[in-house]
Amino acid sequence: MNWVDRYLHAVANYLPEESREDIKQELKISLYEQMEDKSEESGRELNEEDQKAFLKQLGHPMKVAGGYAPQQYLIGPSLFPGYKHILKIVISVVIALQVAITVVSIFTGSETLSEMPGLLSRLFYLVILATGCVTGGFAIMEYSGEKLDWYENWNPSSLPPLEPNLRMDRTDNMFNLAFETIGLLWWNGTIGFTNSVTVGNSIWNIGLSEGWAVFYWPVNIILIGAIILHGYHLFFDQWNLPKISIEIVLDVATLVVLYFLLQLEPTIVFKGDVSTVSGGVERMMGLLDSVLWYILLGITVIVMYELYKHGHILYRMKRAP
Repeated sequence: MNWVDRYLHAVANYLPEESREDIKQELKISLYEQMEDKSEESGRELNEEDQKAFLKQLGHPMKVAGGYAPQQYLIGPSLFPGYKHILKIVISVVIALQVAITVVSIFTGSETLSEMPGLLSRLFYLVILATGCVTGGFAIMEYSGEKLDWYENWNPSSLPPLEPNLRMDRTDNMFNLAFETIGLLWWNGTIGFTNSVTVGNSIWNIGLSEGWAVFYWPVNIILIGAIILHGYHLFFDQWNLPKISIEIVLDVATLVVLYFLLQLEPTIVFKGDVSTVSGGVERMMGLLDSVLWYILLGITVIVMYELYKHGHILYRMKRAP
């Protein structure tokens, strides 16, 4: 049985020193018993080729030793699906926030496109940091014996419907969340964009007309509601009746606000020395007013499409078993 002994010696090289001899002896007994069974089945002693074929079936000595080694993974199979799920969410949030911050920084002038390599480097660093934090947290849970609450508190009634396409688009949701956050910050004056032009010796400030003030709270409520809903979607990306209903209500409310905003005339105003007004300035004011009107119209078309899409999802949910 020289080949078996050599195999056992090779396996032992990969085993922990403190338990090497015990495991080697246990494995030796098991292998010899299996070979005796094979010998009885064939009615003859196993030759060298038979032994090699038997050992070939067992696999590489390192693989066999792995079955006897203590736990050597950071995150075990029971926690790995949860780890993967949380990691996706955290990385999505990090990317969305960094994109939002970058867009705001570029438009406010605190960053420029020439600094994009540095911004990408910062994003890469944040993704690595987030991955390390999540991995470390799950590794602590693995070795401390802690379990995820949703494993213990799982209820069959939470199972998603059979329709596979009722899962929302995570990327679309992530960018919605980013731009809704930018919109909320801008609407409340937390961030601002360049809104002045020079006319002769005067500086003119471009601002929204007074009619916009009526919609201050409606817009805030819609944006805050959308941010909360889409933030929740990052953790639970399966559509259900309450979520799609809230989404439709927000779409309808947004369309109502947009309808009244499109009726404003003018939508923007210029504040400056009226004595410097010329025909060219008036034409520019009219052009910018038209541009904003068409932007609002474009947003209206997008929201109408979103309403159609959400209504179609609701229809399919009603028909799903």
